[in-house]
Amino acid sequence: MWESQQQEMQDRYGASAGGANYFKFKEGRNRIRILDIGEMVATHFVSNKGYTCFGIMEGCPYVGADAPKDDDGNPKKPSVRLYTYILDRDNKDGQPLLAEIAYSVVKQLQTFMAEKDYSFEKFPMPYDIVVTFTKNAAPNDKYKVVPMATREEVPGEVLEALEKVTPVHQVVERKKARAQ
Repeated sequence: MWESQQQEMQDRYGASAGGANYFKFKEGRNRIRILDIGEMVATHFVSNKGYTCFGIMEGCPYVGADAPKDDDGNPKKPSVRLYTYILDRDNKDGQPLLAEIAYSVVKQLQTFMAEKDYSFEKFPMPYDIVVTFTKNAAPNDKYKVVPMATREEVPGEVLEALEKVTPVHQVVERKKARAQ
C-alpha cells in the first residue's frame, strides 16, 4: 500500500527502505489505529540535528555530493518516517493525533497486509495494532508490531474529528517549506 510512496522516496529524496495533538511512542506497549494513509518524509541527520529533505530535484543540500557521510565516508541515507493520523487507544479523549511512524513499523505492517486476514484497501485501518517500543534496543529491534485480530469500526466522533484536522500533506508541505 505504501509501495508507491517508498519508490518516490527513493527517486525524489535518495532515501531507501530504512504537540498537544501529536503522538509520541512511549516505552513499552502502544495500542494504536492508523486513520490515514499519510505521507512518507525523509530527514537527514547532520551532527545529531534533523533536517527535513525537500528533494534532490528541489536542491536539498544534504543529498548527492553534499550528503553527510557515515564513519566509512559513504553518504548517509536519510531516515524515513510515515506522517499520519492515529487513534491512541490509551488516550481517553479519543481524538486523532498526528504521528511519525518509524519506517520499520511500516515494513512490518506491509508484511501483515500481504496476508489475507490482515489485508485492507482503505483507511482507517480496520484493526488496531500494538507497537512495542524499546528505546535502548538495536535500531532494527526498537519497534515490534502485532496486529489485533478483531476488526471494529472507528467511532463516528473520531472520524468527524479527523475531517477537521489539517491534512497530512499540508503538514508535510509546511515542514518541507521551512526546511528550504
